[in-house]
Amino acid sequence: MTTHTRLPLLPAALLTLLSVVCCRPAAGPSRPPIPYVRNIISGAEAHGSAAIRGSLAPDVHADIAVIGFEEQCVSCLSSFLSYDGHDNVSGTAVPDGLPDFAGETFCAVEDRINSSCRDLFHSRGLEKTRELPVRLLVGALDTLYHLSPYDLEGLGHKLPAKMVVMADPYFCAFDRHDVDTLLRSFGSAVTVLYPIELAVEKIAADAAGRSSLTIGVMCDKVHAGTPVYGNIIADAGIKGADVYAQSVAGSPDPFIDFLDKYAADSLRRPFDYIILDDPSLNPVLVEDGCARVSSVMSPESMTYSRHISKEGFKLLNVSDILMQTCFRALRRENLFTHNIAYPSAYTYVTVPSPEENAAQDNIWLIPSTSYVQD
Repeated sequence: MTTHTRLPLLPAALLTLLSVVCCRPAAGPSRPPIPYVRNIISGAEAHGSAAIRGSLAPDVHADIAVIGFEEQCVSCLSSFLSYDGHDNVSGTAVPDGLPDFAGETFCAVEDRINSSCRDLFHSRGLEKTRELPVRLLVGALDTLYHLSPYDLEGLGHKLPAKMVVMADPYFCAFDRHDVDTLLRSFGSAVTVLYPIELAVEKIAADAAGRSSLTIGVMCDKVHAGTPVYGNIIADAGIKGADVYAQSVAGSPDPFIDFLDKYAADSLRRPFDYIILDDPSLNPVLVEDGCARVSSVMSPESMTYSRHISKEGFKLLNVSDILMQTCFRALRRENLFTHNIAYPSAYTYVTVPSPEENAAQDNIWLIPSTSYVQD
């Protein structure tokens, strides 16, 4: 697969490792789980093992957890609180004026110890990068949290999450295998969703049998110029695709600017698909730019239409796909609370464990901001 990226942003060692770890083969000797996962499965990591065992059967009254870094979590919570794409009674894809997730509570688990997975890799290596989302998952499925980073004894109680959203693309690329292995080993029924994977699976189904696809990804600055998206796309069975992942954060006309950057990089094949996966971008602006390029009545069409395929080009919004998938999953698994209330949300943030002799990587979750739908 050809991946168009600005490779100097990452060291060669990281590129080599990403090409290996971003694929998720079935569990086996070719891809053993990390030691932290093995220790949870064996019971040597007693706290993690207890958290997973205590969350095997999702409770309808529990929260939906969103795991990631601050901007991702805030954007995701905002979407969940306001999204209205379905009739809440019939489940049909017709807005009814009510939030789709009425009565639900969302819990963000934000990593505030690390700035990004890429920086964590640079500072601590591959194993610790793979370990991070597993530790955050254990926190989301635990029944305990700490009231303060300064009080060793102050504990609060919560229900384990009934569904988990892994918001960062690196989690899908690095750690899907470890999470799958862990939950399957315990027979957990908790659904774990990777937003970018949902969008890529749609492309794989839509483009079945087609070859030589060109896929653009409008992403944030952390993921621009990395092979993460290319590996996730290849892992979904889309072989031989050209993947162009770039950031246009802060642009007043993001779709047009994305095409300008593509042209400036001397790339000529028209896009078959463009994925919107940057929480900082206003999707309305992106969709407006796409509509102008697609319309023969628009002046932008003459300049930019050559950059999008005339054979069924599609723009995919990762956030919308996630909302739709979660709604269907909650209905299918009968996990809606059916409470008559607006959706609400709150946040836990990570702090290093202050306990004496604690392992360096132990983390605490402490409560932070709460939100309600206006």
